[in-house]
Amino acid sequence: MRFPALIIAVASIALASCSDAPEGSRDDATQPPGSYELDQTTGEIRAEHTDAAGTRTTMRSGELVPLALPLGFQVPEDARITKNTLIEQSEGSLALISFTTEQEREAIIEFYRK
Repeated sequence: MRFPALIIAVASIALASCSDAPEGSRDDATQPPGSYELDQTTGEIRAEHTDAAGTRTTMRSGELVPLALPLGFQVPEDARITKNTLIEQSEGSLALISFTTEQEREAIIEFYRK
């Protein structure tokens, strides 16, 4: 999978969207083949990138992004998801979650060792 390249692609989209140049004033040839959006209401971040080979990668990140965990992967019963990032590409997907729980660290470690 090309996830290291994906991280660079998402970072380049994010940096490109930070330009202080007026909309439409940048040369189209220098704009990356993607987009980066922040939903001010929900805080969700959405990004898309298409590489030179035509592979499209999408990313959604935020507290309200639907949870898409790999088959068989579970979170502790009392876990509260605080952030979910879903990255999808033609070759597969990657899910990254952040959660809180009242359980002790050792109990969480044992939960994932089973």
